Amino acid sequence: MTERMTKFRYFTLFDYDIEEKWLTEMHASGWKLVSARLTLYTFERCEPENVVYKLDFREAKDGDRESYLAMFREYGWEFMYEINNYCCFRRSVRDTDEKELDIFSDRQSRIDMMKRIIRWRLLPVLLIFLGGFLANIPNCLQAPHISSIASHILVVVWGIIALLYLFIFIRCYVGYSCNMNRIEDPAVS
Repeated sequence: MTERMTKFRYFTLFDYDIEEKWLTEMHASGWKLVSARLTLYTFERCEPENVVYKLDFREAKDGDRESYLAMFREYGWEFMYEINNYCCFRRSVRDTDEKELDIFSDRQSRIDMMKRIIRWRLLPVLLIFLGGFLANIPNCLQAPHISSIASHILVVVWGIIALLYLFIFIRCYVGYSCNMNRIEDPAVS
């Protein structure tokens, strides 16, 4: 029976490069990725191999998924999984030109991916937070049908959720800034 291992890892929207590096290191240490579900990654024991993993964020368009995946297959990439429009691919480093080990051909395509992430993931979450969450805080504070203690507890819970959102947005901003600096000046890597 093949030995398997499941690991929990959390990556923000702009941590894709950290995720790529981690998956590549896992494979090099003898654990190849077999599946991923949000924050759970399942690996299977394998011979350590020099393999590179890359993530791409694609806009969800009906009908173009097969041609999108076929394009990557044509260039030697194996499709691994798709989670929230992030597609993961892997490719053996053996007998491959270093230039072919990246899925982006130029600086602009990397910037375009960053813009797609902001447009399709970060902005909707931010709008939901600002529109639904912050707009209702005054209502909770002034709700006459809720006791004073319950109102305070509700405000504390909402405060904790707001801090969690703030933490996630700060992590996303830091990841975005680091990635943009690397794109602008590859020597920063």
